[in-house]
Amino acid sequence: MNTNCEVISAFIDDEPFDAEVLENALATVEGRRFLIDAIALRGLARMDHSPAIAVKSTSVVGRRLLVAAAVILAAVVSFQFGQRQGLNETMRAPDPTRVITAAAAWQEDSSTGGRR
Repeated sequence: MNTNCEVISAFIDDEPFDAEVLENALATVEGRRFLIDAIALRGLARMDHSPAIAVKSTSVVGRRLLVAAAVILAAVVSFQFGQRQGLNETMRAPDPTRVITAAAAWQEDSSTGGRR
């Protein structure tokens, strides 16, 4: 790397540099092209890392909201499905599986004048 590129890189990276050397480096066409290319390359490199950090910090909140929305949606859909199933069935008691016959639990008692 030549000194023109080194001084321009130092300028972009906020490192110490000699102002006269930077002026001479930017006076050439190659120096100006290198400055533009270096700024563009560093801007692209920063763009790749910045959104990843921002998405990572909000992804936990986003996931929690998504899970909460999914749970609420599942509950509403289940309730609606249950309501529709209930409307399709007739509203009557189920058929008995066993019939129990019992003897009379009361007897006439003439001594007390009524039932016992």
